[in-house]
Amino acid sequence: MKKFKSLVVEKINKSFKKKIKKIRIVDLEKKEVLIKIYYSSLNYKDYLVCNGKFWDCRKYPLVPGIDASGKVVKSKSKKFKKGDIVSIIATPAGSKISGGFAEYIKINEDLVDKLPSNINPKKAMILGTAGFSSMHIINNILKKKVSNFKRVAISGSSGGVGSILINTLSKLGFEITAYTSSKKNYKLLRKIGAKNVKDINKIEHKSLSLQKKEYDYVIDNVGGNFLSYVLKKINNNGTLFSIGFTNSNETSNINLTPFVLRSIKLEGIHTESLQKKQRVEIWKFISKFFKTQKIDSLVYKEVGFSKIIREIKNFNKSKFGRKIININL
Repeated sequence: MKKFKSLVVEKINKSFKKKIKKIRIVDLEKKEVLIKIYYSSLNYKDYLVCNGKFWDCRKYPLVPGIDASGKVVKSKSKKFKKGDIVSIIATPAGSKISGGFAEYIKINEDLVDKLPSNINPKKAMILGTAGFSSMHIINNILKKKVSNFKRVAISGSSGGVGSILINTLSKLGFEITAYTSSKKNYKLLRKIGAKNVKDINKIEHKSLSLQKKEYDYVIDNVGGNFLSYVLKKINNNGTLFSIGFTNSNETSNINLTPFVLRSIKLEGIHTESLQKKQRVEIWKFISKFFKTQKIDSLVYKEVGFSKIIREIKNFNKSKFGRKIININL
């Protein structure tokens, strides 16, 4: 095929250079598909990969982009045919193999999901890996079927995962407390569904083993000492979902009392580890949600592929919600 646009990250000495280049895909092998990408999205993991900071990405040059959605244009797979609308979410793409910051991607069938009929490529990328992980957590919460468990605390609430969780859970009737370090996002967090907004930098660490029960569920994106603080505030039989550690992947002084006396559960979330049948279940849940609801436009911003290097450079500046990448712009 002809050459097509891709963002390529190269390692030159100890620095990582990003450039949009024209490259060519080799012929498909058995069980592979060629996808014309319409949308991608920019995640924290992409930022790390593009700057040589992701621990499990060692092979450069690389086309980054852990998310992609579009249409199958060629197939040597029995699972997918030409014209299928598909997505690539929560896979090794973009960190271990070529990813979605390109006009096309050649990839094994096992890393591709067929989208439900009411989910187009743009909707899929409004979610991306961040939203897919969020929907996985929400589905787990709803499965517990505890109707009076409605109080949720979310850390890292200005990011992609946090903002989608707030917006989605609030539409489902949950009371959200958002913890953030960004005061300028307080109004936005309330607009997308948070009832309470708290400064995560001003939390008080008390020596008591247990504190007042304030939350039924906690979804933590930051790690570190926040876990020590919030575990003491979770209701009997409550759950803390750990999905990220932007601050630290280590924590100290976790008191075991909440686990023993309140039967608290700690669940790790890593959607790349899910089995195929679990992914199908999440897509069914997403499809059902989108039949009656939508993600507020405040949660995401659409930018063109031509601006992607600038967006990566400014990723940590004035960050709120999701950035979806229109590959054709």
